[in-house]
Amino acid sequence: MRAELRAGPELGTALKAPADLAPLLARAQALPPEHAVRALAARFGLHPDHALLGFADLLEADEEEGLPEEVVYLE
Repeated sequence: MRAELRAGPELGTALKAPADLAPLLARAQALPPEHAVRALAARFGLHPDHALLGFADLLEADEEEGLPEEVVYLE
């Protein structure tokens, strides 16, 4: 894991990132969650709809259809 950005009552808050990613994550942290995910998805070349999958959606997709070899998700 190169970077971590989380915020919420269950997980607490954290922003850990190498110097090259820190400004991007700091900007994302200031946004509402959906907008933050979209901004990060754009930076890493992910389709926004794929980036917005919830964890439960991810589990369901894995059970029913399988997942691509490389899956990036935010929890």
